[in-house]
Amino acid sequence: QSPAMTRFSLMFLAGLATTTLSVVSAGDCETFKGEDSCLSGSDMDGEGCQWCKSAAVPSSCHNATMAEGLPSSVFDCNAAAANDLEGDVNYLVLALQKCQGSSTWTLHGLWPEWGQNCGSEKFDEAQISSIESDMEKYWLSCPEYSDSNVEFWDHEWSKHGTCTADSQSSYFSNGLAARSKFLDKCSDVSGTSCEVCLTSSSKTSSDLTYYGTSCP
Repeated sequence: QSPAMTRFSLMFLAGLATTTLSVVSAGDCETFKGEDSCLSGSDMDGEGCQWCKSAAVPSSCHNATMAEGLPSSVFDCNAAAANDLEGDVNYLVLALQKCQGSSTWTLHGLWPEWGQNCGSEKFDEAQISSIESDMEKYWLSCPEYSDSNVEFWDHEWSKHGTCTADSQSSYFSNGLAARSKFLDKCSDVSGTSCEVCLTSSSKTSSDLTYYGTSCP
C-alpha cells in the first residue's frame, strides 16, 4: 500500500472514530482545544480528560473511556501520557464491596494515596448524625465481619479520613457522593470488590474526578 493510501486510511479511521465519539459524548472533553486545558479538565460525569496526540490528524481531547476507542495506530493517549501534571495530582481510591449474599455495591472506603493514620482526632458519631441513615445503607460493615458500623467508621476515619483536610462530616458525605457518582465504573465487575482511582486538586475528598481503574 502506497504512503498516500496509508495516510488516507489512517485519516479515514481517525475521522470515523472521532465522529462516533462525538455522537456519544459531544460537549464534554471534546470542547477543549488545547493540551493544557484538556489535561486539567473533566467531562460532565467527572471523568478526567486525555490529550490524544496524532501525527496523521489534528490532536484532540477525549475522556478516558472515549480515548480507549480511538485507533492506537493513529492516536497516542494512554493514561500515563495524559497526566504529565502528576506531581500536582492527589490520588484517592474509591473502594466498593458487595456484602455476602448482596448484589449492592457499598462503600469499603475512600482512601487517600498520600498517607495513612495522619492524625489523632477521634471519630465522633455525632458529626455524621445527619447522614447516618445513608451510612447504614451504603457504608455499612458487612454482617459477615465482626465489627459494628461505628467500629468500621472509626477505623476508616482514623486510618484514611485523617489524611484529608476534611471534617468528619465532609469526609463521609463526600464518600457517599463519590459512590453515587462513580458507581457505574463497577457495573461490569463480576467479583465482590471494585476499586476506582479518583483525583482531587487538593488534599480533600471533594472535587473528585475519574482517573481510571487503578492509580499510578
